[in-house]
This record gives sequence, C-alpha cells and structure tokens, in this order.
Amino acid sequence: GTGKTSVGKALADKLDMSFVDLDREIEKREGLALSDIFNQRGESFFRQIEKEVVAEYAKEQNIVISSGGGVVLDQDNIKVLKNNGLLVNFTAKPQTILQRTARTSHRPILNVPDPLAEIKKRLKERERYYAQCDFQVATYGKNIEEIVREIENKVRIDE
Repeated sequence: GTGKTSVGKALADKLDMSFVDLDREIEKREGLALSDIFNQRGESFFRQIEKEVVAEYAKEQNIVISSGGGVVLDQDNIKVLKNNGLLVNFTAKPQTILQRTARTSHRPILNVPDPLAEIKKRLKERERYYAQCDFQVATYGKNIEEIVREIENKVRIDE
C-alpha cells in the first residue's frame, strides 16, 4: 500500500531495466494467490519461499525489485538485496495505506477485523528493519513521476 509496485514499474521503465514483483513470482511458483498461500500454508511458509525468491533475483543486474513490506524481517534478505543494489523503503501514513488497500483482497495480512490497527502494528514492528534500508521515500501526497524523480535524485547524490 505504499506504492512499491506502481513506482517500481515506472522506475524500471525510466531506467530501462527489468522489473519483478516478488509477490507475483511467489504466486506463479506456488500456483496459488498470496491469500491462499497464507491461509493454507501459513506466513512462515510464505517467508521461506520469499527468501528463496529474493536470493534468486538479488543476483540479477539491471533490475528493479518490488517486494512485500515484510521482506526486511529476515536479515539475510536485507543483506542480499543491499549487496547488489539499493534497498529503498517507501513510507505512507497508516490511513493512506488503508485507503490504497481497501479495495483489494490479495493482502492476507490486512484481512482482519481492524485493518488500520494491523497496519499501525506492523509498521511499528518493522520500524527497526526499515531503518536498515539505504534510504526512505515518502509516497503520500506525490504522484508516481515525483517519486521516481526523488529516487533518481537521491541515487545521484549518493553515488
């Protein structure tokens, strides 16, 4: 709900790179929707598959990877993603995330009675992991082009 996929696709196009959405890759490999993977096999199974897919794609060159927000919960994922590229954390206010995800059913973590409380809880739990990213980009109140430009400018400054 922070814009990783939309911005990732636009960034890949702008940089003439490949794009991969890790959640879609996991769905393809397992032959199941994310929500079914979570419901039938559990989050720990999903995280293991996610780790395998991260390790595979993190080796690629000239690629923009969109991952789920929980990818950073595994230190190995952080390490391999930062080893060959930059790890960017997209941020948005909990209410914005709720609004962006309200019309979707493919987010199993938010299929709970109080999704706003769940969003706040998850953001708080992940705060220290997100802090390990190379940089953060706030996505609320900006269009995709503005976010892409901000990332490009940040990467140029840090080079």
